[in-house]
Amino acid sequence: MRPSRRFTKLLAPISFSETTDAVVNHVRRIAEVNEGEVVLLHVVPTQSYRLHRAIYRPEEAGGADVEHAEKVSRELLEELGRKSLGRVTWRALTVRASNPANAILDVERELDSDLIVVSKSASSEIAARIQGGLHEKLIRSSPCAVWGASTRPEYAAQESVKNVLAPVGFDRPSVAVTHLAGSIAEAQRGRVRLLHAIPTEPSYLEVRRDTYGFDNVEPVSIGKAQKVAQQRLERFAAEHLGEIPHETAVAVGYDRATAILEEEKAWKPDVITMATAGFTGFFQLVLGSTAETVARKSLCSVVTLRMRS
Repeated sequence: MRPSRRFTKLLAPISFSETTDAVVNHVRRIAEVNEGEVVLLHVVPTQSYRLHRAIYRPEEAGGADVEHAEKVSRELLEELGRKSLGRVTWRALTVRASNPANAILDVERELDSDLIVVSKSASSEIAARIQGGLHEKLIRSSPCAVWGASTRPEYAAQESVKNVLAPVGFDRPSVAVTHLAGSIAEAQRGRVRLLHAIPTEPSYLEVRRDTYGFDNVEPVSIGKAQKVAQQRLERFAAEHLGEIPHETAVAVGYDRATAILEEEKAWKPDVITMATAGFTGFFQLVLGSTAETVARKSLCSVVTLRMRS
């Protein structure tokens, strides 16, 4: 079975900040290899204090003026598209809203977008858990995949995305993430590295005895878990990636996020694909999110796919 998912309807929220060039570069490349259409979106704030940003040229309107800010924003989007998107099909869109994340999600649903490209979060761990920035809010709520674009020069300037790291288990979300990774690699004749991460916490293996082949009385051990996981991972890759070039690896770490980030340092992928449960509120505060932690701390871009319960 060969993954066939492609990104053809791309939504790129533009903030007119230092991250804008990276987002546009990423969305252009993705659209080029997928023959997709890009919508450049700017959410014009309705709060007067935000309309005083220099980018809106408030001095021309005698102060905060949402209509003037929207006009300026559209002109800037049009200029950005002409200069930066080349032969990619694109259009500019502005909406007025006090909450950027909600506005982006509304537009996504209206356009039936299949990918949002946004700059990666700069939030701290605590801030992300308590409230979350724009990136976290989209990860938690977006019906479609979210491409958190790395703003590091070596990734923002890349013209190809070939090496895809996909952390997986052996469940339904992992199948979806594997297909997603395969489609990204396939578009540019790249390869996928499927990674299974095993936390060192003993209770983790205890509650997953069946996963790693332990019977009811057998003592659990990391060594056997690694061996069984490697065997299962190879079968999983063959079933869900088919002829797409791929390799497999099992990593052990303090927690899943740590193991994934260590693997990133060693393999240096162009992008990481991950599933997320989309926890919010109490569960997000207490449990955190492996996908969000990796998206925040990784060097490369991270594509997340929220799994509906």
